[in-house]
Amino acid sequence: MARRPRTVGPSAQDPGFSPQHALELVRSAVPPVHPA
Repeated sequence: MARRPRTVGPSAQDPGFSPQHALELVRSAVPPVHPA
């Protein structure tokens, strides 16, 4: 998707989409109650 301003990330200039960021976003958006 297009680049979007994010509040968390290792670098402000890194790619708009990365597995690390996706994982952080999912963990932040989904409540930690589902089985791994």
